[in-house]
Amino acid sequence: MLAFLGLIFRKHILSKLKEYKKTNKIKKTVTLNVALEMLSDIECVKQDGKWILNKALTKDQKTLIECIGIPIYCLDPQSPKFTNI
Repeated sequence: MLAFLGLIFRKHILSKLKEYKKTNKIKKTVTLNVALEMLSDIECVKQDGKWILNKALTKDQKTLIECIGIPIYCLDPQSPKFTNI
């Protein structure tokens, strides 16, 4: 079951990357493996009931997150729309 969900996730990211490359917002070539590595570098910890990023997001990570459709304010505690999960 987990492998099936992983396959769906990979396919979703791949299709979003293809759409985003067509809009020329990604200047350099980003493969699926590179995209997954960039996403795996995002680290969050829960402190006092709040999710906090361990390090700031890079420009490429922000672009990739927008490409996939995850609102950045979900990850950026400095955003006015940020909500604690």
